[in-house]
Amino acid sequence: MARISTRKLTFLLASFAALGPMATDMYLAALPSITVFFDATVAQTQLTLSVYIAGFGLAHLIYGPLSDRFGRKPILLGGLLVYALAGLGCAFAGSITQLIGLRFFQAVGGAAGPVIARAVVRDLFDLAGAARALSYVSMVMGLAPAAAAVIGGYLTVWFDWRATFYAVSAYGLLVATAAVFLLVESLPDRDSHALRLRAMVRAFGQLFRSPVFIRNTLLGGFCYAGLFSFISGASFVLIGVYGVPVNRFGYYFGLVIMGYVTGAFLSGRIKSEAMLGLGVLAYFAGGAAMAGLVLAGVDHFMAVVGPMVLYMIGTGIVLPRSQAWALVPFPEIAGRASALLGFLQLTMGALAGALVGHLLAGSALPMAGTIGLSALAALGCFFWGRDARRRVLS
Repeated sequence: MARISTRKLTFLLASFAALGPMATDMYLAALPSITVFFDATVAQTQLTLSVYIAGFGLAHLIYGPLSDRFGRKPILLGGLLVYALAGLGCAFAGSITQLIGLRFFQAVGGAAGPVIARAVVRDLFDLAGAARALSYVSMVMGLAPAAAAVIGGYLTVWFDWRATFYAVSAYGLLVATAAVFLLVESLPDRDSHALRLRAMVRAFGQLFRSPVFIRNTLLGGFCYAGLFSFISGASFVLIGVYGVPVNRFGYYFGLVIMGYVTGAFLSGRIKSEAMLGLGVLAYFAGGAAMAGLVLAGVDHFMAVVGPMVLYMIGTGIVLPRSQAWALVPFPEIAGRASALLGFLQLTMGALAGALVGHLLAGSALPMAGTIGLSALAALGCFFWGRDARRRVLS
């Protein structure tokens, strides 16, 4: 099989990494409808999101060692099959409990995408190349959930909430087909010891002892915490609190995602490491502005959407760069490093999203407050990790 160009590879890796956002953003506008359909509480419906994020994070720990042992491509294809079948099952769920369970299995399958995408980037690129590649992957990946949010809103209005899960399953099958024909195995030497408990403990211990890995993972993790706080509460706040029509929700959500795409584009085009600091400042400014406007009682949806766009510009800059910094020192255990990074960051996101889901009660304050606190914590992590990043360059 012939190798594909770097640009085509970037698009392909972005389609893998977009599996998670597609499975969350496509059905966001349908969350209130699902609540009514199953006669569920808001907290129960939020579990379909929180359980997905938790399962997505846990599965990272499986795919990392598996891909180091058996290669990137076969593990990816197995995950995509599970993703598509579980998504189809979600459309036929007969209760909120069944939907929650099937969402977990959908997450387990979908987690193969970002783990393999990051591992392939580490297999093929150095620090500068990895940061640039992950930035472009993030930029392209951001377009898919923006479109998914708009499409999901119309599918919910034109049909019902089940249509969003049909669409996500179709996406999984499409990506699997592309991977079969276009993805070339990037791991030249497979680690026969990768699945041994002692080897996994040794690898994870090495990562936990690394200041550059932990501090940059936490920096990105607080970005995820704020992002999933917004994902968890956006439909209930914008539709339920501010009265945004269901079929218009996707446009405002897409505007927020375009902030992320803009940040990722800037991150890929401007190589200066000062960009990481500028990203953190934009991230912090957006989170602080949202919390301040909501606390001040500004009763308009743009009090949330406007600051979130700035917040997401910062996130688009920070996430790919912090992930590149965390992964590059560990080429020999790239799969396991990608797995642990994803697990820790998604766990932080899942906890923040679940917190917002339980605190929502007809107010934007729980979501805005959690996002503001996440931004403040990320600012602290940035300054905490400066010395560790300098040691990598020296």
